[in-house]
Amino acid sequence: MKNFYITTPIYYANGAPHLGHAYTTIFCDILSRSKRLLGHEVFFSVGTDEHGKKIEKNAIKNGLTPQFFVDNMSEQFKKMWKMLDIDYDMFIRTTNQRHINNVKQFFSKMLSNNDIYLGEYEGWYCIDCESFWSDSQVGEKKICPDCLRTVKKIKEESYFFKCSRYVEKLLNFYNQNMDFCLPKVQLNEMINNFITPGLKDLSVSRTNDNWGIRVEENTKHTVYVWFDALFNYFSAVNFDNEVYKKFWLNNDTEIIHVVGKDIARFHCIYWPMFLMACDMRLPNRVLAHGLIKIKNEKMSKSKHNSIDPVLLTQYFGSDVIRYFLISEIPFGNNYDYSFERFIERINILPHQLGNLLNRVISMLLQYFDGAIPTFSSLNLEDAKMQDKMFSAIKDYKKNIDNLNITEATSTVFLFVADVNKYIDDIAPWKLYKNNKFKELESVMSHLAHFLYVIAMLLSPILVNKHKIILNQLGVLDKFRKLEFIDKFGILNNCVVVKGELLFKTIDDKDIDNLKTLLNIDD
Repeated sequence: MKNFYITTPIYYANGAPHLGHAYTTIFCDILSRSKRLLGHEVFFSVGTDEHGKKIEKNAIKNGLTPQFFVDNMSEQFKKMWKMLDIDYDMFIRTTNQRHINNVKQFFSKMLSNNDIYLGEYEGWYCIDCESFWSDSQVGEKKICPDCLRTVKKIKEESYFFKCSRYVEKLLNFYNQNMDFCLPKVQLNEMINNFITPGLKDLSVSRTNDNWGIRVEENTKHTVYVWFDALFNYFSAVNFDNEVYKKFWLNNDTEIIHVVGKDIARFHCIYWPMFLMACDMRLPNRVLAHGLIKIKNEKMSKSKHNSIDPVLLTQYFGSDVIRYFLISEIPFGNNYDYSFERFIERINILPHQLGNLLNRVISMLLQYFDGAIPTFSSLNLEDAKMQDKMFSAIKDYKKNIDNLNITEATSTVFLFVADVNKYIDDIAPWKLYKNNKFKELESVMSHLAHFLYVIAMLLSPILVNKHKIILNQLGVLDKFRKLEFIDKFGILNNCVVVKGELLFKTIDDKDIDNLKTLLNIDD
């Protein structure tokens, strides 16, 4: 069975994590857990990008050394991922000595192969993005096209990577791997906006940065932070020979990078070129998601418009945040966040899933003293619901195979709605009142199994709450595996228990108080 190596981008350690960081990391965590649920072996890597002029500048501003500054920021990301139940295998830092050695090694290899050469750069430089831009890109106002800040004209000696040497090879790779950069609109953008107009050689060193990896052959230069950062994906698995062989050298392993579309060009153009220059395997897919915006502006720490995921998680719990981000935001699209839309989405949990659990457990306790019955006959309505269950399982697996996590989640919640409607249509209380116990046994045994299936399929998202559902159903530990979800009868005679409320409904009257509590401005 195929292995998967799944990565988030390593986040720039110049400030605390915001909701955009949480979205990417939760997406990857759910993908990782889903693949494991389906029986695949997975290596999941996260981390922090810790070099560059901007970090040095912020550290000095706060009266700290750059190392102390990034140590603190790195810990903030680790704490956030723990709060959100992110189950990663590696937290890679670019200040890690193993990574530093790798970057030096690859830079030297490209230099010796004439893939990197020494030259001079003159252009418009954005300190915040650590990028050079052309006259046409900055326009008359001399504004960075990415962050919209003012750029400076600078001239300096620089090492350059020969992009021209690999353009044709990269385009051939694109043609043979049309799903390399997804959504496909991103691949078209790479070709039409960057490659076709003429891809210039990339500046891969700086002489005005003190905080970075020094070029061995010329120590007045530090390695460009993007060259440094991209090789984290190699460093993250190159610490143990078995891990390296299984998740990098093994062609049966699919390497998947998940990034924001604002950094897609580094991952879809320069990263594969660097790997080609080093005669190394390329990733299989780069998934580029949209940006979370506030009032149609890109979320940014510097603009003070970022949402604090720590406060949201402390109040609502990780499962609710995980569900909101993965179900609300169609992958690849930009999303304009509002607290009202957040509340509207998360109220689906108590209204649909929480209500379903309460109804089924209450009826099992009332009609069968809590013991899940064995059905001996199958009526037409039960058979239809079985078909819907099998269809939901099939669609869920298909969507996970295609990395469509939001669609997989939607499939499960459509089934939740179907089960609630089934209860309304079949009316078990009428069967009980009319002494139709054989039919009632079939209905209630099916309802218990449907809940079990729902809990198992949602386990990568609701990492805590799904256990509450399984516990209330009395599901034995040995059956808490996906291989059993299509086997009716495994819950026979399990004893259910009434437990805690699964989710709390947020009423309109609560919203103003919550905004104050969570420091949310209109």
